[in-house]
Parts: sequence; structure tokens; C-alpha cells
Amino acid sequence: MGRLQCELEVSANARKKGINVNLSEVVLFVGLGAIVGFAGGLFAIGGALIAIPLLTAAFGFSQHDSQGTAMVMALASASVTLVIYSRKKLLRVRDDLIMAASAPRWGSFPLRWSSHIICICIYLVAILLVR
Repeated sequence: MGRLQCELEVSANARKKGINVNLSEVVLFVGLGAIVGFAGGLFAIGGALIAIPLLTAAFGFSQHDSQGTAMVMALASASVTLVIYSRKKLLRVRDDLIMAASAPRWGSFPLRWSSHIICICIYLVAILLVR
């Protein structure tokens, strides 16, 4: 069959060039996703633990490309999990929104300050344990 062409809207370059993927690559990547998902669920580990080395070694991805691809896979998995938990009424929406709003802020916290805060927390825990 011909080449499938899909256009990513992530960057201006991707919009201009488009990304060509042939059918055999689609089948390989769908198979990889199925294997990683099954093995991750079977062994109760994150799929990235399997996907990143496999993408790097077997498919020739760079380390950064492998990690980015694993993040996209995690986003898809988390979205499905969110829907399931939502249908079963297992979400504490207020608490979840507070954590979701604060996570990006703390994730971008300067490293030098975060290491000091972690050090202080470790000392506080040690003091509480000694008492």
C-alpha cells in the first residue's frame, strides 16, 4: 500500500513537512504498544520501563525520542484510566484539581532550591523519628 501521511500539530516544522509512516511501521508500533501494555500490566510495572530500551535498541530511536514517545504512551494510558475511575466514581475531584494545578509549579521549581527543601524535609523527618 502507499504511505500514510499524518500531520502533527506539535511544531511549525511538523506542520510544514508532515510525517510519512508506511503501513509496516504502523503495524510494528501498534504491536509494540500492545506488547508493552500487556507486559506492563502483567508485571505491574510502567510500560516506559520496557518501551524506552526497546525503542532505543530495536527501532533506533534516540534516547530523547524514546522518552518522549513513552510520555505520549503514558498520556494515553492515563486518559483511559481517568475515564474508568470517573465512571466508577473513584475520583476526589477537588483534591485532584488542587494537585494538578500545583504540580507544574513544583515541577519547574529551581533545582538548587528543591534540593535544599528536600534536605530540610529529611532532617525534619529524622528529628521526628528520634523523639
